[in-house]
Amino acid sequence: MTESLPDILPAESSIEPTVDYKDLSVGLPRSNRSLLLTFELCENMVFWTAVRRKQKKGEHMYRGSVELGYEDIDELAVWFEHFWKAVGDKRHEIHIQVSGPELQQRSFMIPVVPKSELNAVVRSEAKRVFPLEIDKGLFGWKVIGKVDWAGGMKYHVYSLLLGENWILWLTKLFGEHLHGIALVTANGQMYECNLNHKADNFAAEDSYLTRLKLNVVETAFFHEGRLEFYREVPVDSLTDGGTVGDLKRIVGMESNDASPNHGLVSSELKTIMRDAIDYYQGQFGQRSIKTAYISMPSHLSEEIGKFVTTVIGGKVVDLSERSSVREYCRRLKIADDISDCSQWMSIYPCRKINSSIVNLVPKFIMKARQESRIFKYSLVWCLMVLLSVAALTIFKYTSIVSIEKHLIEQQSLVEHVESAPVLQHLSGFEAKTVDLQGHLATLGSSRQSRFRAALVLLSSLSRESVRLNTVNVSDRGTGGSVIGLTGEVVGPNEKQEAELYMYVSGLRDHPMVEDIKIGSKRTSSQLAVKRTLFSMEVVTR
Repeated sequence: MTESLPDILPAESSIEPTVDYKDLSVGLPRSNRSLLLTFELCENMVFWTAVRRKQKKGEHMYRGSVELGYEDIDELAVWFEHFWKAVGDKRHEIHIQVSGPELQQRSFMIPVVPKSELNAVVRSEAKRVFPLEIDKGLFGWKVIGKVDWAGGMKYHVYSLLLGENWILWLTKLFGEHLHGIALVTANGQMYECNLNHKADNFAAEDSYLTRLKLNVVETAFFHEGRLEFYREVPVDSLTDGGTVGDLKRIVGMESNDASPNHGLVSSELKTIMRDAIDYYQGQFGQRSIKTAYISMPSHLSEEIGKFVTTVIGGKVVDLSERSSVREYCRRLKIADDISDCSQWMSIYPCRKINSSIVNLVPKFIMKARQESRIFKYSLVWCLMVLLSVAALTIFKYTSIVSIEKHLIEQQSLVEHVESAPVLQHLSGFEAKTVDLQGHLATLGSSRQSRFRAALVLLSSLSRESVRLNTVNVSDRGTGGSVIGLTGEVVGPNEKQEAELYMYVSGLRDHPMVEDIKIGSKRTSSQLAVKRTLFSMEVVTR
């Protein structure tokens, strides 16, 4: 029977599979939301439920079933293929119920060895404590502590094993959705780890769980929803296990024999349970256990329930009863179409499994996925590099084309300017200017040389009584120069005429002097001193 909830998974949007299965009367859900999917895989039936992961309090589930079992794996794979297409590619959270004997767990001690040898030592010890071949099943382990045990330091290992028949089921039915597998027991740990909504939380109170799995008695104590103490004890051994490490992590004794013990009597079971309770209360005396959950064979459940009530003084819930199972599941907001809540396996959609959980995904699947991711990332990286190189090449090409175009425009502009008449006229004017500057430079240099020669001439013939007031050198135009002089003769009056005559005679006799013209000569008597003033022109060759 199918129960639909329109505001979550509307029945009218359901997709019917294209293949006609026997006794299939439930539609597949269609939703664009992230869902919590629960599957119970039975011998001849698969029950499933779907609910929104972040559901409101009191929301119902969308549920159904298909009459296909272990022997119908191929048809069931086709049904699951349609199921995954219907629910979409969101990050769904998937829970799968596994019956009690299928999933086995053991905790044991191994010597402290180097990390490179740890896997081999763990697998060797696991082959001894598990009744099944670990190489053929889904096997996972985790070191949960380092403790002082039996006179030396030991690694405390917690391990899980799922039978080999589940490998085909999980890989074929769930395919790429199989990112991680981990055990979640029926206690507050499942609520805490996997359900992110608030509900009536039985795990918030201190609780006690005990169950008989094969010939192993499991006892667990929870404080505020966290596993605080755990112990496994074979029923044929009445040892209490002692202190095996940090009580806030899973601790216990290894189980060496997993064969069913049909001859178990309640007295042996009570002894094992009392030892565990006494040890726990001795370590955590302040704890007050409110509720005890038990899962026992029907012929022991009533007697063990009374015993637990007497010892802990709290309420006892028998998980063997169907009504208790439904109440238990209702309070945890999980599917109630199950027959046993004592053991669950969860498949996590996330790629990174929580470090406190043992991942059971086979190594070859994880390796293949890792190689596939590496290939995809490498391919994406190579494509990004190629696109970057292509973009850079295109950018450089466009830049070069733009520069070449600009150069062509500049060259055409230069050619146009060079061919203009104004530029030709300016070029001729520039040539004349350069020629004129050359002549001026030559003229300037010649004038400087003539002036220098005149100064040398005058200074060589100068007399003490003759003073020159001005000297003017000009070019004669025929290769010589004309030096205009004005000056005065000082000294005794009777000698001034003689001094001037001797100065003029010296100039006339010099080889550079061609002619001397005396312009004027007069006598000045200012300041009671008589002076003879003169002016003349000296023509040089």
